[in-house]
Amino acid sequence: MIKVLNLKSDFPIFTAYPDLVYLDSAATSQKPQIVIDAVTDFYTTKNANIHRGIYKLAEIATATYENTRNEVAKFINAGTNKEIIFTGNTNQAINLVAYGWARKFLCSGDVIVLSEMEHHANIIPWLRLKEEKGIKLIFLPINKEYRLDYLSLPPLMSLRGEHDSARRGNPVVNNKTYQIASPAES
Repeated sequence: MIKVLNLKSDFPIFTAYPDLVYLDSAATSQKPQIVIDAVTDFYTTKNANIHRGIYKLAEIATATYENTRNEVAKFINAGTNKEIIFTGNTNQAINLVAYGWARKFLCSGDVIVLSEMEHHANIIPWLRLKEEKGIKLIFLPINKEYRLDYLSLPPLMSLRGEHDSARRGNPVVNNKTYQIASPAES
């Protein structure tokens, strides 16, 4: 379990902008110093194409990349490291799901459940697919404590389809930041 102490001190950006409130992490997130150091180390000692070369530096870069995938899989308790896909940012990941998987597998009448507090980056692709494929979009409301109102979910899920984008994490107000209201809590 991660202990949340003064995480702000890990991020150099807050030295320059102590009052910064940054809510655009879907496109670009602020980095803690440990990440900046790791990226700098990679670029200065291991920088090469991964999975494309048979020379020593490419093998080192590939091993570093795959070790990172293994560490992420362990950290989030993934069933296997094959479940881990790295993307440039949340927007790219959402677009991969929407325009890759959803465009192929969703049919007219299928339902996508989003929350009322979605970043527009997680609304636009689904609106486009609504127009293109005739899918339905349902917005899960938030309660007066600004938590997802999961009491509204069972009636919504009785509609055709069960693809819930809202519960997977929101780039502006993600589920790790705000406690989610479950039926048992209400």
